[in-house]
Amino acid sequence: MSDLFAITMKKILASIIFVSVFCSLNAQVIKLQVGTSISKLDWKIPTTNDQLYDMAFTGNSFFLGIDYLKNGNYNLTTNIGYLQKGGKSESELSDPWGIFTGQTIVDKPTLNYLSFNTAIDFNYPLSEQVLPFICGGPRIDFLIGHSDDFSYLEKNDELKKIAYGLLFGAGIKLNISKIQIGLKGDYYLNFSKIAEWNESLLRTAGEITDDTFTLMLSLGYAF
Repeated sequence: MSDLFAITMKKILASIIFVSVFCSLNAQVIKLQVGTSISKLDWKIPTTNDQLYDMAFTGNSFFLGIDYLKNGNYNLTTNIGYLQKGGKSESELSDPWGIFTGQTIVDKPTLNYLSFNTAIDFNYPLSEQVLPFICGGPRIDFLIGHSDDFSYLEKNDELKKIAYGLLFGAGIKLNISKIQIGLKGDYYLNFSKIAEWNESLLRTAGEITDDTFTLMLSLGYAF
């Protein structure tokens, strides 16, 4: 994935420059968001239709964002950051005679993305300091790394390097002078798949999709 990594680094650098310039001209709040991602995979075994990795996996997420173009109780927000997706499964171990030992093996396939999103925040102020809000908008994610579980799919060009869809969220902002503290939860609605493959002599057609949520705390500074 060296070519993808080089392209990704260029995009990160260009995005940082863009965000910096944009902040100095238009931003009303610049914020750092740190939290957790909760996801699971829909990865079916084609021959048996069994489903793997459908248990919740807890990963990491962090974003740098800006709020700008505030108009009444509306504003735009743009964010760039790191998003981790994955799933989890547990298998019971058995001895050579087929008797379960009470021990389990936990497998956690993971994918790491550079994620961009732009959304509209609809603010419902309870006071000048306390602003609950809902938001929604488009997003695009670029794959920058993954666990070995996906190496075979990548080798066969069946692992998608770009994911896209919509982001829907809700949260609350607390303004204290020029400092803004926030809590936000987001759901990632996908229009693309993690991986997809056609039927061959060795396997039937299949695909991998995901369900992903994030919960993040934010700390911002108002200009």
